[in-house]
Amino acid sequence: MTGQTANYSLNAFLVVGDVTEISLNVLLNHAFTVQQVRYKCRRQRNSQGFPYGQHLSDYMELTIRVATNDNAKVFLDCMADNQPHAFSILYDVSFTKMRRLSDYEDATIARGYVVDVEEEYDKDPHSDGLADQMLVRVSLLLSNLSYVGRTSKLNLTISND
Repeated sequence: MTGQTANYSLNAFLVVGDVTEISLNVLLNHAFTVQQVRYKCRRQRNSQGFPYGQHLSDYMELTIRVATNDNAKVFLDCMADNQPHAFSILYDVSFTKMRRLSDYEDATIARGYVVDVEEEYDKDPHSDGLADQMLVRVSLLLSNLSYVGRTSKLNLTISND
């Protein structure tokens, strides 16, 4: 790796927690590669088609790539807590040589309850029970969804509160 940082501009990374609260103190091995994000958000419109009223967010499904079962355990722990948790999806991410988050372009911060966790292995687990990598599908019942621009400081929050 040359230079000061490694840029992952084509990837989105998931960090457990609100990145605006935990600042940039995130290690690369605590960030998960996001494969897919799906969520449902709706808002009422008047007869002219203009939106009015509050946004309503329902659910979010995240598909992420993890290296081991131990890495996926954090989502099972969140589900067992039965408490709302924050998850930050970071776009255009850069890490330092020390593998710490140095910068990101934009972020989506989802807060809600983990209601389902599914694991899918890239291939059959080895005889020792381990697989090379796995996909984890995490389903959230959303209570809050925020969009944050790191450099522009533009924020939009959709809340069911």
